[in-house]
Formats: sequence, C-alpha cells, structure tokens
Amino acid sequence: MKCKSCCSLYSCKKQGTVNVEEEGTSKCEKGIFVFVVVVSFAAIIWLYCWSIASNDSDNVNFFLFQQLKSWFNWYVLLLAISVIIAAYMLLLMVSALVDCVMDRALVLFCCHKVFVVVCLIIIVMGFILLNMFYPEEWLAINASFEMTGLFMQISAMVVMVFTAWYLALVLRKISKPCYKVSIYFVYSIVFLFIFTIPTWWFSSCVTSDLRTKPLLIGHRGAPTVAPENTLMSFEIAASCGAYGFESDIRFSSDGVPFVMHDDDLLRTTDVADKFPQRKNDRAETFSWAELQLLNAGEWFLRTDPFLTGRFLNDEDKANITNQKIPSLLEFALLTSRHDMMMMFDVYPPPRNHTNHLDYFNVTIDILLKSGISQKSVFWLYGKTDLAPNFTLVSPDPNESGIGLLNLLFSTVTSKIVESNTSVISYTINEGWAFSRAWCQGVWAVTTDYCSTFAKMTKPSWTLSRPEFLATWITIDIVCLLAVLVIFIYFHKKPTGVDTAVEVFPSTFTIDTVAASVVQLNDL
Repeated sequence: MKCKSCCSLYSCKKQGTVNVEEEGTSKCEKGIFVFVVVVSFAAIIWLYCWSIASNDSDNVNFFLFQQLKSWFNWYVLLLAISVIIAAYMLLLMVSALVDCVMDRALVLFCCHKVFVVVCLIIIVMGFILLNMFYPEEWLAINASFEMTGLFMQISAMVVMVFTAWYLALVLRKISKPCYKVSIYFVYSIVFLFIFTIPTWWFSSCVTSDLRTKPLLIGHRGAPTVAPENTLMSFEIAASCGAYGFESDIRFSSDGVPFVMHDDDLLRTTDVADKFPQRKNDRAETFSWAELQLLNAGEWFLRTDPFLTGRFLNDEDKANITNQKIPSLLEFALLTSRHDMMMMFDVYPPPRNHTNHLDYFNVTIDILLKSGISQKSVFWLYGKTDLAPNFTLVSPDPNESGIGLLNLLFSTVTSKIVESNTSVISYTINEGWAFSRAWCQGVWAVTTDYCSTFAKMTKPSWTLSRPEFLATWITIDIVCLLAVLVIFIYFHKKPTGVDTAVEVFPSTFTIDTVAASVVQLNDL
C-alpha cells in the first residue's frame, strides 16, 4: 500500500514516495518520535512547576531585580513562555500520534527538530537554575501535591483510557506477538501505578474535621493594593480584617529604626532621582532626614508589581504618591491603635554603624516607649529581660518552651501542627496553599493577599474519607472497565477496510477522485 500524500503539523511526505509496508518510519525517526514524547512530558512537568511558583512570583521578580537592577514582571513572561512551550510540544506529539494511527510515515520537519531541541534546552536550564537559586521551590511543589494530587490522578486515568484506544489501533498493525506482549505489559504497569496512587497519597483536606480558618498577617501590609511597608499599606491590611503585620526593620545612619525590606532603596523609592550617585548604596547609609525626602509610593504606580493598578481609583493613586518611609515608632503606634500584633525581622547594621552592637536594645526601647502591649509584639529573637512579656516566636519546630512557630509554608506538616504548638505559615499567596494551611489547622498565615483570603469561607475543596474513597473507586473502576472494553473490542474486531486508515484516507485530492471515476467507467 502506497502512503498517499500526507501533510501534518509533524511531518510531510510527497505523494507516492514512501511505501509504508516496505519502508515505514525509519528507526532514526522512531527515535526522534520517542524524543518528542519525552520532551513533551518534560514541558508539562515544567509548566506545572512554574504554575506552582506563582505563590512565590514576587520572590522571583525580586531575585531578578537584584541581578539586573531594573524592575520587570519576569514571572509573567516566564510563565507565558512555559505555556507556549508546553502547548507547542503537546500539539506536536498529538499530531505524531494521529499520523501513526493514519499509517503515515513519521518524518519530523527539520525546523521542528531545531525547536524541540531548543525547548529541551530551555526546560533543562530552567530546572538547573531553579535548583541553584531557589531550591525551596521543590518543597512547595511537593506540598502542592496535597491539593492537586487527586485531580492529577483522575486526569491521568482519563489519559490512560484514550491511550488504550490509541494503542489498540496501533497493535492491530503489529504482527510480532513479542512486541504486542511488551506493549501490553508496559501499559499495564503504568496503569496499575496510576490506579493505586490514592492508596498512599495524603492530603490534609481529606478530613471530616475542618479546623478554624487561619488568622491573616499582612506581609509588609497589603502590598498588592498599596506600596509595601508604608502606613497606607498597613492601614489597608487592618481594614480587611488582618490579625497583624509582618515587616522588616533597618537602622538609619543616625540610629533611627525604619521599615524597609531591601538592602538598598532603589526598588521601593525614588532614590535614583533624589540621590543618583547613591542609588545603589545600602539603606543604612542614609540619615533619617534623607530617608524622609524620598517618595515611597510612586514606584508602585510605575511598576504595578501585582498587576492591580487598573483597580485603583484617583483617590488611592493620590494617596499612594504621598507615602513616605515609616519609622519603627510610627509602625508600632499604628499597630497599637488598631489593637493588632506585629512581627518583624531586624537587620543588623553594618560593623561601622553606631548601633551595630546595641540595635536590639534600641529596638526594644522604642517599642516600649510606643506603649504597644508587649503581648502584641511577636519576638523572633528569644527571651529578653528588657521585655519579658513579648510573645516568643521560633523558626525551629524542635525548640522547646516556645508558644509559636514561624515556618515556611511548604515545611509545615500535619504532624507539626498536631504537636499542640500554634503555627504561623509564611508566605502564602495562592488559594491552594491557603486551603492546605486551613485544612492542616495552621493558626495564622502571612500573606500579601489579605483582602482575597478574608473573603474565603471554605478551603478550595474538602472531602470526608468515605467521599474520597467513593470518588476514587468509582472513577478508577469506570476507567478500568473502559480500558478493558476498548482492548477486547479491537482485539475481536477483524482487520481490513474497517480500520481508521481505510475509513479516513490520509488524502482526498482531485487526482484520487478522477482515478476513482475512471475505474467506475471501466467497470
């Protein structure tokens, strides 16, 4: 049988140049097809990893800002590239699978070969860079399976059903029994593995005892709708029902503690306009008077870091442009006025700084003078005689005598939460991560999205154990029966003109129609 003129996204052969039965797809092209399939799955995995990284998108942008000293929403760009790569590879793989079923010889276009190699290089480099610069993301990806695992397993079962249909068509064209047995064996192993995933998969949201909704702690205030670490940002976080604030404290050159996260002032102020020669200098090298000359809000309107600028009204924009860097005293007074809690990191001043040795004492002294309740100060630095009633918080789950734990959200486990210690989980910005913390029974979460999570009335999903078992068993059994029916049907169905190739010929041209008419006339 001659391979008719066939053209697809994957390959194109001129009419009559390939005899499928005699030549078919060469071993080299078969290897290339396998390579395409491997890269396609790698692209899907990379897209999933990058989607989960949306919880830490601000960290990604901040890291690249530190390297380039210029702000851009790199995360959105990189996510778009990941989506394009995954979509391209999937289309290519599906096109190849259709060609196989239609008995077309696979000969990948040269341009596709180049693009596939480029895609693989991007994916591999992405994984390498992720592992080098942000290995914590692997913990987040692992934690995400608690929320996505059930849906991924169901999707995989559906894919296995469609794969069974495809294999059944392909197996009809394979004459060697050893090849057929090998394909059946590999398929069965993969199917069995996916089928049994729910027996060892764990999620805190498979429970009949939903815990109390976590309290919300505004990470640098409410940075999605107002410039981070400004009084406006803290006020908005307070208005949306946050329990408290989390921020960072640095010292001016003349010993005034102020609220600032970055080492320098370039990202969150107009220091490049006011002090162009010092724009990359450490924040601690500026006096308090110099810091008060800086605008701490205009950058937010210019860069729109969370893509929320279109939701701001004129009054909000005017308020944003008037923001200054707040001092620790102003921060404490605002916290006390709203009867909230505050938790912060104090960055040690440089060695040549006036307060290098006594910065803790200065910090405590200002907090006490502000009149804020000591219980409202969540202190990360251990017990101090200067303020014995501070609420002590520890980053170490193995430390004894601590009432609160402050842990990276991806390191929190149900076992830690059940140890009768209140846990603060940071930084949670995605619904799945907040839902996981809620199901775990976490006491509070630090987040950039106070207003969003304040409106959530329940986790993304919860299932009781009986509901989970019923869902799993029903779907898996249905998929198993569908696979058995497909294989049995195609095994018993005779081969011949009823195959997909004969029913749907690979080409339909004027020449083939004319040839058919001539044959009919001859008859």
